[in-house]
Amino acid sequence: MRTSGREKHASERRLTNRLRIGKHMDSSMTSKRFRIVIVGAGAISRVAHIPAVLASPIAELVAIVDPNEAQAASVCQLYGIKPEIAGDISKVRSPYDAAIVATPNDLHAPVAEALLERGIPVLIEKPLAADLAAADRIAVVAEKTGTLAAVGYQTRFSGACRALKSVLDTGQFGSPVRFACQHGSRGGWSPASGYNLDTKRAGGGVLVTTGTHFLDRLIWLWGEPSDVSLTDNGDNGPESHSIARFTFDGSGSPFSGTAYFSKLVALTESFVVETQQGMLVIKGDKPDTVAFRPHANPGFTYDITPDGAGHDPRELYQRQLEDFIDACRSGAKPQVDAELGRASVALLARLYASRQPLAADHYA
Repeated sequence: MRTSGREKHASERRLTNRLRIGKHMDSSMTSKRFRIVIVGAGAISRVAHIPAVLASPIAELVAIVDPNEAQAASVCQLYGIKPEIAGDISKVRSPYDAAIVATPNDLHAPVAEALLERGIPVLIEKPLAADLAAADRIAVVAEKTGTLAAVGYQTRFSGACRALKSVLDTGQFGSPVRFACQHGSRGGWSPASGYNLDTKRAGGGVLVTTGTHFLDRLIWLWGEPSDVSLTDNGDNGPESHSIARFTFDGSGSPFSGTAYFSKLVALTESFVVETQQGMLVIKGDKPDTVAFRPHANPGFTYDITPDGAGHDPRELYQRQLEDFIDACRSGAKPQVDAELGRASVALLARLYASRQPLAADHYA
């Protein structure tokens, strides 16, 4: 995959921080490492999953699988590592405990199903699958085999999302009144396979690539919306600009919200929930803090962090990985299992089923 200069430098800074954290962990914590195979050597593995495994004191990267073995070798050279490289998961000789599936979306299901049938736990990069039928198959195989399938919605591990969930669950600042989300950039990653330009392979456009994290969080916060609608510019292929609307019953007090996702317009990443008493704000550059601005005193802003939680130096992908490993070892549920991953794919399907085209003068 190719990235812009700004994205490349930001990614390199994140990678350096992740590896620095891993190098300074107590050596007594590095015994009995959990052996991981990563399937897919594209950008998300290079900038997120591989660094997470390398930074973790409880994980070991034993193999990277990709049909383009030269690409996998190039990634290994970048990090100065020598895991086994294979063109297919069936050809991996090294013993391993679990696999991270980071292939194009349409390949999640066949790869994950094959591993689950062998009793191998999988952490599947979001979304669970490119369509609801494939997501259903993964969930069925995981249930049938009793093997763990987790889905990679790493933003759930941010302190901001955890704090927001706690505040909304307790009703600390009253019931929700409305909400809004936006996330936009001009362009983005360009997979070498070009799968993101094919609606069937990707499962959709910007609503999938950018918006699916938000859809997962909506379900986590409030359950299934009672009503949804979507307008986008996807008349002739994957949409690059979308506006999704949601209504929730809210235990007798309905509320609604809107989400804007774009690959055409730069939009500051933010999520705002208005409650009866004020505004709760999450910004993309402050992933561990929720700002609260009370209606009664709008000149004040209070920072909210998860109750009793100190600063967690781990990047979100490392937090996600270690939650997955803990679930594999303990039998507990991961933060997002196959059923929850299926729910977000089902919500995507509902949105696309309701789709209407954007007005011709929308960008005027």
